[in-house]
Amino acid sequence: MLTERALNDALALLLLMTQAGAVQPVLDAIAEHPYVEVRIGLIKLMALSGEDVIPGLQRLAVKPSLPAKVHSAILETVCKLMGQSIDSGNGHQYRT
Repeated sequence: MLTERALNDALALLLLMTQAGAVQPVLDAIAEHPYVEVRIGLIKLMALSGEDVIPGLQRLAVKPSLPAKVHSAILETVCKLMGQSIDSGNGHQYRT
């Protein structure tokens, strides 16, 4: 089990990776991790890196195998980063 410090260090490292442009390992984890909560957490982490992660998230958004919650989190994040609003198709509109 990770200690709080180890977890914080791991998150800091992931954030540095995405800010440095090394996003593919994080995108792979978003696409394949067995836990939806982890995937969504990684999407939120990528959002902190700014607009440079948009293309990678957009590529993921078209994968039909993504769980609905992950897909929605990706779309919401991309739209926030782009400064737009979307209609998720389920009656909810996400605004930035």
